[in-house]
Amino acid sequence: IKTEKFSEAIEILEQLLDLQPSSRAALSLLGYCNFQLQNFENAIIVYERLNSLFPDIPQYQYYLAQALYNISNYEEALNIVSCLSGDVDAALQEKVIKLQASIQYCCDERSDAKAFVQKFNKIDPDKEVSLGCLEYKDGNYSEASRHFENASKIIGMEPLLWYNRAVACYQRGEVIEYGAVNFPELKMGHKTEDSKSVQSVGNSRMLHRSALIETLNLKAVVEYDLQKLKAARDTLKDLPPRLDEELDPITLHNQAILNVQLDYIESLRKLRFLLEQSSFPPETFVNLLILYWRYEQNMRRLFESLIKQEVAPNEASEEMAEHCVEVGKTLLDMVKRVASVKVYGNEDEIRTVCNEFDDLIDGTYMPMLLTLGKFYWEKDDLKKVEEILKLGAEFLNDRDPWLVNCAHVVYRRGKDFKEAAGLYELVVRKYQLELLQISAAPLANLAVCYVLMGRNEEAEKLIQKIQEQEILLVESHKGMKVFHSSIMSLVIGTLYCTKYNYQFGIDRMFQALLDYDTKLGPDTWFHVKTCILSLIDRLVKFDISVSKETIQETLVLLQECEEHGLHVTTVIEETSANPQMAEDYNFPINYGTKTVAYESRYLQYLLRQVTEVYM
Repeated sequence: IKTEKFSEAIEILEQLLDLQPSSRAALSLLGYCNFQLQNFENAIIVYERLNSLFPDIPQYQYYLAQALYNISNYEEALNIVSCLSGDVDAALQEKVIKLQASIQYCCDERSDAKAFVQKFNKIDPDKEVSLGCLEYKDGNYSEASRHFENASKIIGMEPLLWYNRAVACYQRGEVIEYGAVNFPELKMGHKTEDSKSVQSVGNSRMLHRSALIETLNLKAVVEYDLQKLKAARDTLKDLPPRLDEELDPITLHNQAILNVQLDYIESLRKLRFLLEQSSFPPETFVNLLILYWRYEQNMRRLFESLIKQEVAPNEASEEMAEHCVEVGKTLLDMVKRVASVKVYGNEDEIRTVCNEFDDLIDGTYMPMLLTLGKFYWEKDDLKKVEEILKLGAEFLNDRDPWLVNCAHVVYRRGKDFKEAAGLYELVVRKYQLELLQISAAPLANLAVCYVLMGRNEEAEKLIQKIQEQEILLVESHKGMKVFHSSIMSLVIGTLYCTKYNYQFGIDRMFQALLDYDTKLGPDTWFHVKTCILSLIDRLVKFDISVSKETIQETLVLLQECEEHGLHVTTVIEETSANPQMAEDYNFPINYGTKTVAYESRYLQYLLRQVTEVYM
């Protein structure tokens, strides 16, 4: 550990723990080593164990909160540090306050963060640094620079601080030539043109402390703004050598932008990859659209049609249909080309042609076809949607999005549930061990198909399998909310409600939301309120008669939702394509009408008004 060989130390400590599983010293050092290697998930597991074994030692609670903070689980980290009482020693109390300030800063709660910063020791340089960061976030770059400069007079040459100074100067429009002078480490001596020829340094704690990644990226941005593209590319080549999978989002984004003229296809691939991650630079999506617009004629036409849909939807859909036919003809020509290359070409040529074929399908043809289908789906013209989907059968019959949309259309007919189930199963079979990679809607519809075909046991097995995978996922990603099994149960409950069986439907909803803190979100609440609104609607029209017990159970359900839904928004946001990456829905929102608590109270009022005869 003294020589910072943390990986080797972990191996020894794990052997010791095999002999003494509750050794405080071994566990404490194991948590420290994992933290230094930035293996925060492993560190969290260790510190949770230490907290359960030694709950009276507040330092371990602090270390746990610190590790959670580093994986952006701010809510849980804040809950832990907030529980640390004033009985802790002064040194730890100072660290706790600093961590609270950092968490509030990352949550964009600037006033709360500033309140904690004001508690710092007056002569602590961290106070100047923190105030500088807050001023920077408020857009006061001159004030931020002043605070950073004051701190540098106390600390001296500290890489991260000088990087902060450079960023503030850059935002003020100053070209920071002095940056290269004050960072001799920028001349790394290894150009990373060929990453395979240089050994990776990995993402070590030392690299993080050096601020080299941030500094060189900033220098590259300045050179890019000065139209010095070659110099900017050379700067990124000066970065400490790392493997492609080890690159941080900022570096990957900047590489894509700087190398777009050399290989725009690779740049598009990198930007698309970034958008699939849980976090990425905010400029990524805009830059991807710009590159598509500039370099991809097919995508440009698609964007033009999408924009035109806002003012002339019918004309836009006609243009999109014509474009789909044109791209289909291009794909047929490419099929002949692929066949020819497979006979006469070499492996590299075959790979290139096949990649071009797949890129045209996945990047242009399929999005365009499905977008056109969505236009008619929203107009409830299922026959037209079927015609459009059949156009893509030759090229898309192995693509999951196409299969799922075909299944949705068959399911929507309301009678061919066996056929719909067969289409959904084609997708589900591919992900038996990773069912959460599929969005909740196809899984829920498949379960409903099973129920309507009298195959209830298969529906329950599917839900049970998903619940098991959810438990494993939540255990490895603390604080994550996964709604798949809940939505499936709610959709089945909705099915029974549509068939006037509200007693079973409401009971199914209770089962779906048993753990309200983890299962109550905007998506699950949408299904609950839809069913209860339909109940109220039918009661008003005297279409049905329900028992007093069912009404009472519904009110209890709404009361539970009210109690646990104070900070849960009812606004369903568009999230990642992968639903499991939608993290915590309990983000701070303004108190008002867009909360589950408000809507559930209002539904209680309506239900009581309508059902006075039953109460």
